[in-house]
Amino acid sequence: MITPNKFRILREMKLIRISAFIILLYSLATFAQSIDRADIEAYLESDDDTDITYEYMLGQIEFFANNPIDISQATINQIAELPAITYFEAYHIYEYIRINSNANNKNITMATIATHLNLNPLQLYILNHCATIGTPIKHFNAKIRERSSYQIETPVGYENNKYVGEQWNLLQNYTANYKLDFAKISAGTTINKNAGEKHIDEYTSGYLMFVHENVSLIVGDFSIYTGMGNVFGNSYSAFKGYNAIAPAANYTNKIAPYTSKLDYNLMRGAATRLDIPIFEKNHLASTIWYSHAPRSATITKDGYVSSLFTTGYYRTTTDVAKKNSITENNVGATIELSGCDYSIGALLNYLDYGKEIRSSSGRAFSGQMGYLSSFYGSAYFDNVNLSAELSLDNHSNIGFKFGTAYKSKPVDFAIHFRSFDENFRAPYGTIFGEYSYPSNEIGLYTGLVWRPTNYIRLTSFVDCFYSYESTYTVDTNVSGFQIFSQLDYKFNSANSIYARINYKNKTDEVQINKTPHFYQKDKLNLRLEYEHSFAKYLSLKLRADAIYIGNKGMTADETGFALFAECNYAITNWLKLQLRTTYFTTDTYTSAIYQFDYFYPGYSYSAALYNEGTRSFIALQFSPADWCKLYIRYINMYKPEATTLGSGNELINSNMQNRIYSQLEIKF
Repeated sequence: MITPNKFRILREMKLIRISAFIILLYSLATFAQSIDRADIEAYLESDDDTDITYEYMLGQIEFFANNPIDISQATINQIAELPAITYFEAYHIYEYIRINSNANNKNITMATIATHLNLNPLQLYILNHCATIGTPIKHFNAKIRERSSYQIETPVGYENNKYVGEQWNLLQNYTANYKLDFAKISAGTTINKNAGEKHIDEYTSGYLMFVHENVSLIVGDFSIYTGMGNVFGNSYSAFKGYNAIAPAANYTNKIAPYTSKLDYNLMRGAATRLDIPIFEKNHLASTIWYSHAPRSATITKDGYVSSLFTTGYYRTTTDVAKKNSITENNVGATIELSGCDYSIGALLNYLDYGKEIRSSSGRAFSGQMGYLSSFYGSAYFDNVNLSAELSLDNHSNIGFKFGTAYKSKPVDFAIHFRSFDENFRAPYGTIFGEYSYPSNEIGLYTGLVWRPTNYIRLTSFVDCFYSYESTYTVDTNVSGFQIFSQLDYKFNSANSIYARINYKNKTDEVQINKTPHFYQKDKLNLRLEYEHSFAKYLSLKLRADAIYIGNKGMTADETGFALFAECNYAITNWLKLQLRTTYFTTDTYTSAIYQFDYFYPGYSYSAALYNEGTRSFIALQFSPADWCKLYIRYINMYKPEATTLGSGNELINSNMQNRIYSQLEIKF
């Protein structure tokens, strides 16, 4: 029992820790410096416990950085292959270059394109790193990437011999690209071992890609993207956040190498895409593929699949028994007709898993085999884009999306409507909505970006959603809405600030005396962030986060807040330093504050900060030569009131967690 005196002591200790942290913020401010890393965190982070992974998108950025597209010579379809560039932006990029320049016109730059088309900073980053304008491309380049991480404390999974392997995370990635006079050839392979897994090659993936002017061919592991993503989509493009406009009318048709180390979404076999001019400014395109890929699953004694295993971790004997237990045969084709201001297409896909799947998950296919079909299109009228897709799964359940976007100098505006039957199943599909998988949801989204001056940007969206049936976590129909607004203000080239409010009202369930009670839970996230650049090599970032969970009297309301200071310092041209320390306190895990970190090229992580503690890291980037980079990161998590951290096999008997990360890149 906590006595009044003990409570007073605990409160004073907490105030002392907060005061010490504020003093630390001030100390860091006097030492704030800058590191050269991608400014994309704002577009990838989430205030929610989202299951969206950005590893594949980061891998695609790396792929196009090594295989840049010359946008002065590319078609609209080819420009739209770039990550975060929708068909809408690709159309306007194509038209802007066609009207204003030729390939050798030096007045056209990525910055002028971004300014003219109101592209967001992430899209400008993609153009700068993944595209060129008439610049000759190297005939040969190659890269070796070695990544490792290690947790110093030992989880109980190792102590109890539950895990079959060692504690190291190890990844090896090798890529090579060769440009011939008539084509480009690319090859890559990834070998990965997660901590606790037995074999260094627990996961292997690879591809060989051939690109001619009108023909692309991938042999090995690949991904397909069609239309608005109902059947084949990208989870990043289905994410609600600071990128408020582009995802609403996202539309693309392409094939791409599979670059992730997650095994549950790859296709393995061969895919080709043909893009053939048929008459002036019009193209007939088609994607054809065949995949024979292993899938991990739980198989019952009766011989059917009760669930698909999608974590990608094979650390225990139970996990290993599920690995590659079934095979997915996947064959399909698309046909599209496109011009400068329109694109229409259709898709037919056949899936066969060899065993019947009886899973309640919205991610999983239903049945053993069947056909999925889809019809999609997009049209452009000056500054307006309209896109839509209508899909049927193997049981004739319907999925539908409609999106429109308007872009002008001061204002961008978007509307997105989606409706997916409660039993719609498309294993590779995505939905721009409350969930990342297209099933059991109807909703309407509106997004707005307003730029009244060059120094002010207001980004907002409102999303209303409703589930046709009960969900996995709530045994009734779920309804709700979300309101997001962020105001960015740039005082000058050295100082900027933004304030954010993110409010969500959503149906939740609580058990009281073994009886379910349903109510509308409120969740409010607030943020204020300030950044100051002292010089090109010197910057400081300060952030305050707060959260409130309102439970309408069903359970206790919850609150939390977090403060962090980040300082970045380019010590020399070859050595860069990043420091961050965070103090956080929340009532429980439910009121956790999520902190997104872009570690280094190809890897990011979102940490859930809950209870009371600190999380700090120091990161170094060594670049002794243009062809060599070494990244090292040390992270410390400390919770003074805790006796253990983590749960299950990942539990550690300590109130402190220490991890070391490294990545070596060698380019040729």
